[in-house]
Amino acid sequence: MRLPRWLPWLVGVAIAVTTFHVWWELRKEQTRAVAALTQAQVEAVVTRLSGQVGSRIRTLERMAQRWGEWRQVQPSKWEHDAALAYEPSTFVGIEWVDPGFRVRWAVPKEHFERTRGRDLAFEPRRSEALQEARQLHAVRLTLPIELLSGGKGFRAFAPAFDGSQLVGYISGAFDAQELFDAVLEGIAPNYGVTIYDGNEELYRRSLQGAPPDEERSREGTARVANATWRVRVWPSPTVVEHERTALPEVVLAAGLLTSLAIPLMMVLAQSARDRAAELGAANRRLAEEMSERAQLEEQMRQAQKMEAIGRLTGGIAHDFNNLLGVILGFADLALEDPALSPAQRKHIEEIRKAGERAADLTRQLLAFSRKQLLEPRVFDINTAVRETEGLLRRLVGENIELVTSLGADAGNVKADPTQIEQIILNLAANARDAMPQGGKLTIETARVELDEAYARSHATVVPGPYVLLAISDTGQGMDPAVLPHVFEPFFTTKGLGKGTGLGLATVYGIVKQSGGAIWVYGEPSHGTTFKIYLPRIEEPTEVVAGAAVAVPTRGSETILLVEDDTTLRGVIAEFLQRGGYRVLEAETPVRASEIARQHSSTIHLLLTDVVLPGTSGPVLARELVTLHPELKTLFISGYTDNTVVHHGALDAGLAFLQKPFTRLRLLQVVRQVLDATKAT
Repeated sequence: MRLPRWLPWLVGVAIAVTTFHVWWELRKEQTRAVAALTQAQVEAVVTRLSGQVGSRIRTLERMAQRWGEWRQVQPSKWEHDAALAYEPSTFVGIEWVDPGFRVRWAVPKEHFERTRGRDLAFEPRRSEALQEARQLHAVRLTLPIELLSGGKGFRAFAPAFDGSQLVGYISGAFDAQELFDAVLEGIAPNYGVTIYDGNEELYRRSLQGAPPDEERSREGTARVANATWRVRVWPSPTVVEHERTALPEVVLAAGLLTSLAIPLMMVLAQSARDRAAELGAANRRLAEEMSERAQLEEQMRQAQKMEAIGRLTGGIAHDFNNLLGVILGFADLALEDPALSPAQRKHIEEIRKAGERAADLTRQLLAFSRKQLLEPRVFDINTAVRETEGLLRRLVGENIELVTSLGADAGNVKADPTQIEQIILNLAANARDAMPQGGKLTIETARVELDEAYARSHATVVPGPYVLLAISDTGQGMDPAVLPHVFEPFFTTKGLGKGTGLGLATVYGIVKQSGGAIWVYGEPSHGTTFKIYLPRIEEPTEVVAGAAVAVPTRGSETILLVEDDTTLRGVIAEFLQRGGYRVLEAETPVRASEIARQHSSTIHLLLTDVVLPGTSGPVLARELVTLHPELKTLFISGYTDNTVVHHGALDAGLAFLQKPFTRLRLLQVVRQVLDATKAT
């Protein structure tokens, strides 16, 4: 069978698209690596600041406690004690401040000469910290201040009490630049550091010859006493360059070369087969065997390649929807040909079945990547569990005990009920496979409140009211090394041919798209528990609409079809024409505008892709409705682009059809949109 002339180049385009995606993911991975290193340095800086500066503050606290016990401060003891604590790299000076906020003694001598007798009551930031220290009986740090010796720093005041009687304060004056230089010596050596108190810059360690890299900077928070310092760290060009490799560019170059080489090879192979056919019947069988062997080798190479890049395909699943639409569309059209021989019809039916299986996998990948179209409504989670209970009992079998423990007032959620049922069935099927000798499957619901403490230990959770759906089994459990990977697409612990590795990935995507969170717990031989948290909705449940009425599929209206994929546009146009419609085709928005201006009679429907060259479907629709006010619009797309679909739910008042679709489904939706127009 001769290959279509466009097929090699279609394969080349698919390889090029895949290559660009892999290249982009590798570039992002390098960026994430730099971010992770920088974040680690932020944590190191925060830890050092909290520990080292905190220890210096505690020195002042111990001195204040000891001096309060003396009842009356003795200069000789004070000077001896302060001299032992004073370090030039730590303190600008240590002072004794009386209860009236006046400096009485200080070390070292030069600092005492500058501050002796100084009344701190008239200095707002110092006075505020002194008053707080007296009221709270605790060390207080000032906001950033200008030091008498020059530079920016801060003071720490530790109150000294004799019982409940305030004796005075131990004051430590710190030069921020000198203190933090000493504290951070050896920490984040190839990174710039800036420390802020509020919006005031307190300290900066710059990189020689390199300005701050705001794009790659990361922040953290250091807390000492009452002070909260915001720490910003950014990498040097050396660090960035060290993490950058030539791998993305090598992959890009190799992939683009492959995208050109393979089509050329396919064209040359086809030419060789044509020439071999001319040699006669004697060589025909040999040529067929060589072709079959080449196809088997290509399938093996493809399988190996897909295994290597399988975990990256979730991000590009929607790119294949156009290809699947062409394959399924031409298969549908071909099957309508009455001249097909039985063998040809069987082959085309096999092609269509394969395309439908590919579409199912794509939908699962879109579910994982949260790009599927949902139909959310408010419903009671307990009702959803009860409605699936009968099906679950048949699914798990008689050797597994099914137990439901439903909270009396678990609450309502807003999600797609069909997808929530899919979650329950997927997890129940996994539990059944984990208990081949029988066991116990438990489904629980509860009304829960996730607080700040829980959110801090579960990064993706937002504090608030939730409904808990927990599914537990007493099966084989999971190894700790497996748990981090269970939601990855194509990851499976089952034997060869026993799973696609998309079940849990689909569950994860549905939960995330519904605004929830999912966590898995398990140990070998101790079973597994999946806990799903869905946002609780304080709204009444929504009534489900009745059964759908059969929709006619034919019409005679005029439809403007805008689709930049030439092959897919041809398929859709033929679908519509066979349904009785008059079709005006445009490959670009500019051409669509020209057709709309030139067409004097009524255009009843605009059927347009969401993403178009130079603009979007909604923008084009708004432009054309000014030319044809009666024009209605039906959007089509390979995935739920945020232009018309937000968080998986369709914008109000918009008609949307997700690719790939069958001829019957297209004609039904077109008819519904047009009839709704007449009804209004």
